[in-house]
Amino acid sequence: MQELLRHSLAATAYRFQKAVYQADEQFGNLELGHGVRTPSELVNHMNNVLQFTIAAIQAIERQTIHQKSFGEEVALFNQKLQELDQSIEAHELRLETAKKVLQGPISDVLTHVGQLAMMRRFHQEPIQGESFFKATIEVGKFDYF
Repeated sequence: MQELLRHSLAATAYRFQKAVYQADEQFGNLELGHGVRTPSELVNHMNNVLQFTIAAIQAIERQTIHQKSFGEEVALFNQKLQELDQSIEAHELRLETAKKVLQGPISDVLTHVGQLAMMRRFHQEPIQGESFFKATIEVGKFDYF
């Protein structure tokens, strides 16, 4: 189960990095309408989801991550994915806990990665299509682009 969770984090890193590859601060501030998070706000939310999950696994107090620039949020997201991977590797999660990590935070973050990819199209910078089935994704690897 640990290996599958860790692979899902590596796949998330791949998809996230593809969605934000060469995106600039203007993209980070893209506004699509009332109540819709900007890409910067969305990545900050994703960072907080990952931080909450890390804290829960490590049984430590959660620290809220305050919003930064888009570039800083992107770099922090990659770092938080690695930290979560290390936490999962270091702690033997019970099956029920692993299921909750998958159905909650990992699924939430993947949903938002898809939103970022869609937002790139709205920003007139659509990402290149590919078969993710054929992508080379490795457990523990978090630098793809």
